[in-house]
Amino acid sequence: MSSRKGSSKRNSSSHSSSGDSSANEVIAPKEEFEVEEEAKDAYYKLFAARLRLRKTLRFLRGP
Repeated sequence: MSSRKGSSKRNSSSHSSSGDSSANEVIAPKEEFEVEEEAKDAYYKLFAARLRLRKTLRFLRGP
């Protein structure tokens, strides 16, 4: 079983030593988009409400 661990270490190190892995990545430009103000407001209100609920539940549960 110890020889098996050694082979897995050997395979992982040989895989990570290949320096050309970043050359195969495809880099796409960021796409710009617009979000409506109403949608933004609704998202942040919901997000803030969830945070308040978490704090309340944590307080009710105790330490």
